Amino acid sequence: MYVMQKETEIKTRNALSNKEKSMKILIIDDSEIIYNRLYKLTDRINDKQRDKISVITNFENLLMDIYQTTPDVIIINTYSLRGTLFETIRAIKTIRPQIKIISLTEFSDKTFENLLKDAGSDYFIDIASGIDRVSELIGSFKSQSD
Repeated sequence: MYVMQKETEIKTRNALSNKEKSMKILIIDDSEIIYNRLYKLTDRINDKQRDKISVITNFENLLMDIYQTTPDVIIINTYSLRGTLFETIRAIKTIRPQIKIISLTEFSDKTFENLLKDAGSDYFIDIASGIDRVSELIGSFKSQSD
C-alpha cells in the first residue's frame, strides 16, 4: 500500500494579516497509477512542497501516523483498505475529527456512498469520472482556511 504524506506549503495570503498557511495532505492508495495521478492533481494547487513518502503495512501504523502528523486532508482509495475501510474512517474521525476525508471509489452506488458518509467520510468521488474534483476540493479547503 502506498501512503504518501505531502506536507505542502500551500501558500495562501490573508489580505489582512499577510500570513502564509500550510496544508498537509495524506494519500492512502495501493495503486501506483492512481497514487501518481493524485500526486499530480495535488501539485496543481501547491507552490512549494516537501514530500515524505512512507509505506504503511498495517492498520495500527496508519492510525499512529495520522495521529502524529495530523494531516488536514486524507484521500483514501477505498479499494486499498478492503476489509478495514469503514473501521479506518471511523477511527480517523475519532482521533482527529477535523480532518477532511475524501473517499475515492470505483463503486458509484448510492448505498456505498451512504455507508462511507455514515462512517465519517466527508466526500465521495468516483475514480472513473470525478478524480479531477480532488484538486477543486483541496482548493476549496485552502480558501476556507483563510
